[in-house]
Amino acid sequence: MISRVIYIFTRFYKNPLFNLKIVAEKITKYVEDNFVINSFSNPYLKHCIEYWKRNELFDGPIILCDISESPGFIISNNYFLQILSNKYKGQIFTFSKNKQTNLNRIRSAQNFTGHIQTTINNKELTYEKINLIKHAKSSIISKEDLFNFTVKDIWIGIDIYETYLRYGRPTVDLNDKYLWHILSDAVELVLFWDDYFNKNKVNSVLLTHDCYTYYNSIAKVAYKYKKPVYFCSIYCYQKATEPFSLYSNRFINYKKMFRNLSDEEKIKGINIAKNQIEKRLSGKVGVNMSYSTKSAFHKDYSNQIIKKSKKIKIVICTHCFFDNPHGYGKMMFLDFFEWLNYLGEISKETDYDWYIKTHPDYLPGTIETLNNIIKEYPKFQLLPSSTSFHQLADEKVDFALTCFGSIGHELPFLGIKVINCSYNPHIAYDFNWHAKSKKDYNHMLLNLSTLDKKISLNEIYEFFYIHYYYAYVDDLFFESYSEFTENIKNHGGKKIEGYKYFLSNFNQKKHKKIIRDINLFIESDRQNFFLKGPE
Repeated sequence: MISRVIYIFTRFYKNPLFNLKIVAEKITKYVEDNFVINSFSNPYLKHCIEYWKRNELFDGPIILCDISESPGFIISNNYFLQILSNKYKGQIFTFSKNKQTNLNRIRSAQNFTGHIQTTINNKELTYEKINLIKHAKSSIISKEDLFNFTVKDIWIGIDIYETYLRYGRPTVDLNDKYLWHILSDAVELVLFWDDYFNKNKVNSVLLTHDCYTYYNSIAKVAYKYKKPVYFCSIYCYQKATEPFSLYSNRFINYKKMFRNLSDEEKIKGINIAKNQIEKRLSGKVGVNMSYSTKSAFHKDYSNQIIKKSKKIKIVICTHCFFDNPHGYGKMMFLDFFEWLNYLGEISKETDYDWYIKTHPDYLPGTIETLNNIIKEYPKFQLLPSSTSFHQLADEKVDFALTCFGSIGHELPFLGIKVINCSYNPHIAYDFNWHAKSKKDYNHMLLNLSTLDKKISLNEIYEFFYIHYYYAYVDDLFFESYSEFTENIKNHGGKKIEGYKYFLSNFNQKKHKKIIRDINLFIESDRQNFFLKGPE
C-alpha cells in the first residue's frame, strides 16, 4: 500500500496540472463508458447483437487486441476482429494488467472469448524479472542506457522512455521512482508475452498504437514470433512486421505514390490540397487536424516582436515534450528536451537571432520547461504562444527548425525555410532540408547563409494530397471520416455521438464493402490498404 502511495505521489508532483488533466479525462471517460456506452440503451450494442453475435464461440487460434474505448477504434476493430475470427475460427481476447475490462456488454456482443491479465504468476518468471530489474538498476547509468535497454533481445527501452514522458515529464530523470515502476512493468510485460506466445497458438495481434510499453511489448514479441500485427482505424488498415515499419516504407514513397495516380486524380488532388492549405493558412482551425483547437495562422497582430537586425533569424518550433518523439522512427535525439539543449549549445557558436515558438494549444508544464531552458541559453527568446506565423514571415524570420512537424509543408508558402532533424512525412520531397545525422545537422546550422533552394509549391500540393487524403481513406467506414470526427467534436467529444453517426450512415452495401476490403487486405499481405498497386 505504501509503495502504491509513493508511486502515485511521484507520478503527480513532477507536473501536477498535466496529471490533473489526465485524471479529469479519465473520470469523464469512466462515467460515459459505464453509464452510457455500456448501457443497453446504446443503439450500437443492439447493432452488434443483431449483426455479429454468435451462439457459440470459436475455439481456434488466439487473436489478441488491446483495450480502446474510442468509438472509431471499436467500430473499425470490430469488423477486423470478426473477419479474422471467422477466417481462422479464432478466439478473441483483450489484455491488460487489470482483471476486468470496460464495455463488457459490447465486447460480449462482439464474440470476445475473454480477457488476459498480463501479470506473471509463476516462480521461474518472477525470479527472472527480479534479476533483470536488479541488473537494470546497476547497469543503467545514463538516459542512453535506458533508451537502449533490452529484455530477451527485445528493444523495450525506447518504449519505457516514451511512456515516462507521456505522464508530463519533459525528459527522463533516472532518480525518479516512477521511472523504475514503468521499467518494472515493461520487464514483466515482455516476459509475460514471450512466455505466452511460446506456450499458446497465437494467430495475430490487433493494436490501436505502435508506441508505449502497453502496446509495443506485445507488438515486439509478436514480431519475434513472426505473427502479424495489424493496426485498423476508421481511415486505414495497416500491418507491421517490425518497429517503425508503418512509416519506414511509406513517407519515403509519397512522391512515387502520387506519380502512380491517374491524371484525373492528380488534378483533383492538387485542387483539394490548394483549397485546404488556403483554409489552414487563413487561420481556420483544425483543417485536416481534428485534434487542433487553435490556429497559428491568424492575422490578428500589430506590435513588432522580431528584432530588426541584419542577423539571420531562426524560430524553433517546439513539439510537445510529452508526446512520443520517436513516433516515425528513431530520432537523432533522445527527446525534444535534448533537441532544444543541443540547439542551445549551437546558439552559443552563432551570431543569429534565436526565437522559440510553442503550439498555441500547448499542454501544462510546457512553458515552465522552456523557461528553465532559456535560463541556460540567453540567446533564446520565447515568443507568445499566440504568435502568428504570418507575423513571423512579415517580420523576416529566415528559418524554422522542427523535428518532423507540419510546418514543413506550411511555412514554405510564407517564405520561411524549414529544416527537419528526423525521419518525417516530407522526406520524399525537396521543399525542406532533411538532416541525415547530427554531423550533417550541425553543419547546416552553422552555415545557414549557404542554404538556398528553389522550392516547388506544386510538390507541397502533391505531398498534402497523398498525406492527408490518399493515405487517409475518408469513406472507408462512413460517408466521411472527417465529418465523423467533426460530429463528435461538435457534441463536446461525447463518444456516444460517434456510434450514432456510424449507425446513421450504416447500410448493407457499405457493410459488405467493408468486409470485402478487409478480406482483400488480409489476403494481399500488403502493409497499407491505401496502396493501389504493387508495393
